[in-house]
This record gives sequence, structure tokens and C-alpha cells, in this order.
Amino acid sequence: MIGTTGSLSVMSDALATRSAPPLGPTTTSAPLTTSAPLATNQRRRSLVTTPELTEADRQAMRRSGLPWRPTPGDRFWKSPITYLVPVMLAGYVFCAWYLWQAVVPPVTGEDSTAHRAVVEAIGKSNQYALLTVVPLALVFVLADRFRTQTFLPRLGIWAMTFAWGALAATAFSMWLNTWMSQFLGVVGEGDPATAARAAIFVAPFVEEFGKATILFWIAILARYRWVSRLGAITLAGLSAAAFAYVENITYYARVYVYAAQNNVGITPEEAVQQLWMMRGVASFFAHPLFTIMTVLGLAVALRTRSRLVRVMAPLAGYLGAALLHMAWNGFSSTLPDPMPLYFFVAIPLVMTVITTTVGQVWRQSRLLRARLGDYVLAGWLPESDQQVISSPLKRISTLWSAMFAHPMTAFLGPIAVILGPPLLLGVWLFKWHWAVETLVLLVVPFSMVLCLLVPTPWRATLRWLRAGTELGYLRDGMTKGLIDEAGRAREGQLFGELEALRDQGVEPVAKGRTKYPWVWISEALASRTVTTARRVPVRR
Repeated sequence: MIGTTGSLSVMSDALATRSAPPLGPTTTSAPLTTSAPLATNQRRRSLVTTPELTEADRQAMRRSGLPWRPTPGDRFWKSPITYLVPVMLAGYVFCAWYLWQAVVPPVTGEDSTAHRAVVEAIGKSNQYALLTVVPLALVFVLADRFRTQTFLPRLGIWAMTFAWGALAATAFSMWLNTWMSQFLGVVGEGDPATAARAAIFVAPFVEEFGKATILFWIAILARYRWVSRLGAITLAGLSAAAFAYVENITYYARVYVYAAQNNVGITPEEAVQQLWMMRGVASFFAHPLFTIMTVLGLAVALRTRSRLVRVMAPLAGYLGAALLHMAWNGFSSTLPDPMPLYFFVAIPLVMTVITTTVGQVWRQSRLLRARLGDYVLAGWLPESDQQVISSPLKRISTLWSAMFAHPMTAFLGPIAVILGPPLLLGVWLFKWHWAVETLVLLVVPFSMVLCLLVPTPWRATLRWLRAGTELGYLRDGMTKGLIDEAGRAREGQLFGELEALRDQGVEPVAKGRTKYPWVWISEALASRTVTTARRVPVRR
């Protein structure tokens, strides 16, 4: 067993009745009993050490999809991210160029009227499309609880998924929809928006395939990080919201140009507002709802050992998403009054997805509590760690206390975490005074970078929660037989990481009152007053 010099020979009845593998990344030579009290950090550190990995160990972990941690000298060159990111960026640039060429008419000679009209329409349409996609993306990001990655790597996955939905999936769907529409002999220019047949029989399958492709790639390349349906719902929602964002821009721009060139009785701005109320407000949930069905099937497949389920669950999810998309487009295109369908079918489906998402938060909480409870019973983990890592509310409370445990994060943390995102969004969507915009664009990113990069108790607590969450899901994967013996080495690494982060100021149980900025200021003034008083000579 990798990194192990002993085993747990005595366990409680609760652990003995489980079919899980024995606990223990690295133990002492004496068997560990669950009756032994876990009194101090020194005792816990005597039981847990971080194993030294050989090349064979790294290869075994790599085959199991575990973080295998190459040596610092070849970390950059052996990471697949090093080669994947430039390729995806180049692909996104090409897709953006293709979309621009397909939507914006070229300048013919000296007449650039049509070109400027479409560019102006895209600018106006982008403002309305942002009003839908930004809140929707924030909701999906906030739903991604119990992550096994720190913020920056997870931010990269969010951005990659969003860019795929906005650029790659949109370009692929536009090209294939156009070709299939012409192949089927659909009247019009091949755009699904201008032909009901294409919108019903072609677009659903093409678009759902395009939006879900990135989800299958993430499942293949980072299956170990895909541990819950919450993360799956977040990634599906981001891809679908980005797809709807670009699609809405094209629809809004088309309406804007048509209203500007024809006498329709309303201004182009009013025409866009009417369409925005229909697509951006009344049916904003459509694309995320369809794609979530695909990803739920994929999430089920990743957490099961049955080969049949691994094949059938994603296929059933994709077909369900495409058929639901087909029904939505069909009824919207053919029914004279689709409002009964909207209220009695669409809204209940959305409420079901919301209820399922909220239920998944508490389900994952119970799962982490049970799996980390194995380590608590064996004496490997304090019970306070189990309670904090498995509780969404206690995680927030612990992060809040850690934010004010250091003077830098006490002052800059609220700006970076609480006030920063709304201020940046306001600068993006609205026109403010140039001095205010400059101040926001300088202070907020500076605060975010410092809080994420400078070693502080708040940053250590973020990493500690991430490591504890990964430990719980690792135990779950080993229990279900999804991870082989290579998981023992990763188990030892995580225990060592938890202890190392505890030395950096992690306090799962808050001690004393929270030191808000005014407390730091009052203490600094009091300390300065005492220092000044000591320097003043006493006259006799």
C-alpha cells in the first residue's frame, strides 16, 4: 500500500459493517483504535505524514485520474493544461471570427451603411443580452458548492465552459443548422429562426450536442474533480447561458435593424425591448433547462460502477434535452397562444430544477458528513473539522471569521469579495463618472489579487476547505470502488495538506469575537498610545 507502514486493525462496529476499504494513508507501527482520544495536533501529526511519491506512484495516480503532482522541474511540461489552453484559445478566436463574418455584412466599396447599421445594432443588443446572462451566470456560480478545487483553477473551468457555449457551440450550431436546413430544403436562408421545420427538427439536436460537448470533455479530462451534481448543474448552466447570450444578440440585432429600416410603428429600441421581455425575461431559463438534463445523466454515469448505466445515462439525458427542446420550439412556433403551456409545463419544470439543486446542496452535505465521519471515528480527523467542512452555513461562518483574522483581508476582503463584483458589474452595465469608474477599476482588482495571492488565514481557510472537501469525496469514491489503491497516496497528501494549512491560521472553531476593521484600528491606536507613553520621560 502506497505510503503506508501499518493498518487500522481495530475499528468501531459502524466502520466494520461498511464495505469501504480500510482507512489510513500512513500510520504508526502500532494499530490505531477508535477509542484513543484525539487530544492535540502533535498526536494527529504523529499519525499522519505526507508520503513521498515515486514515479510508479505518480503513474498509478494519473491512471486513476488523481492529481499526481509532477516534480517542480517538469510540472509545466507534463501538465495537459499547458497544451490544451493555447489550442482552445486559438479555437475560440476562430469561432469568434466566423460568427462575426456570418452576422456582420462586409463593407462593399465606399458604402458601409449596412455594416455600420449591424455593428450599431449588435452594440445595442449586447446591453440587453447582458442584463440576462450576468445574473444567470452568477446564480450558477453561487450554486457550485463543495468544490474540490481552489478558486483560480475553478475560475478557469468556469471561463472555459462559458467561452465554449458563447463561441464554439454557437459557431458549430450556426454552421450545421444552416447546412442541414438547406439540405432539408427549408424555405428561407437556412436560419432556424426563419423556418419552423428547422427550429423543430434540426436545431434541438444540433444545439444540445454543441452545448454539451464541453461537459463531456471535462468529464473525460477531469473526472476526479467532477464529484457532485451541483458542479454539473453549474457547468451546464454556464454553457447554456453563454449560448443563449450570443443567440439573443443575433435576434435582438435582427429586430433592431428591421425596425430601423422599416416603418413598424415603434422605434428600434422599443422593438428590442419587446423581444427582450419575451426571450430575456419570460423564457431566460429555456437553454439552461435543456442542457441540465444532459449533464444530470452524465453526472449519474460518473458516480456509478455499472457499464450499462455509464452508457445509457448520458444518452438518455441528451435525448431528453433534445426532445424537450424540440417540444418547446414546436409548441412556440405552432400554437396560437402558448401561455397555458408556459404556465402549466415550463414553470413547473423550472421549479423542479430549482428544488433539485437546493436538495443537492443538503444531499452533498450529508454525504460529506458521513464520509468524513469515518475518519472521525478512526481518530484521524477532529469532529469540528467534519462539522465545518460538511455544513454550508458553517463554511461561510468560518470564512467570514478568517477574513477578519488578518489586517489586510479585514480591510480589503469586503471590497474584493462583497462589494467588488457588484461594483465591477455596475461599471460594465452603466455609465458612471470617470473618476468613480477609474477608482473602482483600480481598487477592486488590486484587492482581489492581494486577497487571493498573499498568504493569509483567509486564503489558508479557502484551501483547507477545498482539501477537506476533496478528502470526503475521495473517501466516497474509494468506498464505491471508483478509485483503486492509488487513492491511498492522495489520501496521505490531503491529510498532510490539512495539517500544514492549520499552521497558517486556520481556525475551524472561531475563538473570541470577530476582529472587524474598526477593532484593528482601535487596537493599533491603543498600541501606539502605550508605545508613546513609554517613550515620554517621567519628570521628578
